[in-house]
Amino acid sequence: MVHHRETHNIVYVVHAGDVVNTASSTHQWENAAAAMALLEDPSTTNLRDGIPYGILPGNHDFPTENHNAYFAEYIVSPVAITTVVIRGQ
Repeated sequence: MVHHRETHNIVYVVHAGDVVNTASSTHQWENAAAAMALLEDPSTTNLRDGIPYGILPGNHDFPTENHNAYFAEYIVSPVAITTVVIRGQ
């Protein structure tokens, strides 16, 4: 995405989940966070605030217990304006 931003006029990125394959895998979350950080980095995007993005967590992104533990720790951007979590009933 970052390397093709200008060529394809990418102005927003949507990640439609799954961010990880195993929700309890710290290594997978660290890897995912590093990948998403490329979108936020002005040096990789040539944009002051990076490329805006949104993530829709998939079913593999939430463990049965403490469902927001990993997602909130690794993925919620420090530059996010708002964070909205919608839970189904």
